[in-house]
Amino acid sequence: MWGYALVTHDLLPGVVYVMLTTLLVVFQVLTDCRRRENANLLLVAPFAWVLFYLVDAVEFTALVRSLKRLATGRGVTWQRWQRKGVFAQTT
Repeated sequence: MWGYALVTHDLLPGVVYVMLTTLLVVFQVLTDCRRRENANLLLVAPFAWVLFYLVDAVEFTALVRSLKRLATGRGVTWQRWQRKGVFAQTT
């Protein structure tokens, strides 16, 4: 869509997309039961589409890296964390 808008110099699809995303975020905030706590999200609603693209880019990068590891035979492994409590005794 953005490629089409840049090639044809027709920005209407981009404006409609930004307005639709803004409307969806506003609707979601207004219908939330904790409306007062999330009212500040209305200020960033017009920029939510940037966040959506950022999340898509991160998810795509993770998918490509996982598929690359599987293709090379290394597999995907879980990390093992050393857990310590707040009052852990040191020996």
